[in-house]
Amino acid sequence: MPRKASGGVRGPVRAFVSIDLPPEETAILAALQERLPFGRRADPDTFHVTLAFLGEDVAEEAVETLHEELIALRLPDFPLEVQGVSTLGAPAVLMADVIASDPLVTLHARVASACRRAGITLDRRRFRPHVTLARFRRDLSAHDLDRLTRFLESEARFRLDPFNAGSFALWQSMLTHDGPVHEELARYPLAR
Repeated sequence: MPRKASGGVRGPVRAFVSIDLPPEETAILAALQERLPFGRRADPDTFHVTLAFLGEDVAEEAVETLHEELIALRLPDFPLEVQGVSTLGAPAVLMADVIASDPLVTLHARVASACRRAGITLDRRRFRPHVTLARFRRDLSAHDLDRLTRFLESEARFRLDPFNAGSFALWQSMLTHDGPVHEELARYPLAR
């Protein structure tokens, strides 16, 4: 059973599976955030590349079964590349784009298969790997849209040096007034 500081999963949880970022890359993305003229910035401590969002109320038994499925995955580690900054939605989200390399797509597919075997139904969305940097109000003014466009143009060549994805993790996410708080339930190494 996945463990956390409070002794394990208790009841339904909001959960996801992701790759987190090393401190150096987190710091560079946080500096990029500082150049953003407006928006609600994501907490750099929560930067990650989501492999699967499991849902808002995932049953304890399903989380336990998924944990066993994820332990059994055997995949090599691989480099991750962040290249470019874009938006998603109307725009609702600013994100750093992650290259959908073959190893990353394979890991995503294997995690999705593990979720299905655990009885977890995932949303059917195209896998678009990214790191969420900020969120925007849905009703941006023309002035703010222009400022955002200028920011995206100025950061068009943004990139990080490739870094190693040596593991991925199962997380519980608790929504608070100050933003989400993530707690690691279990970590799964990728073989070197």
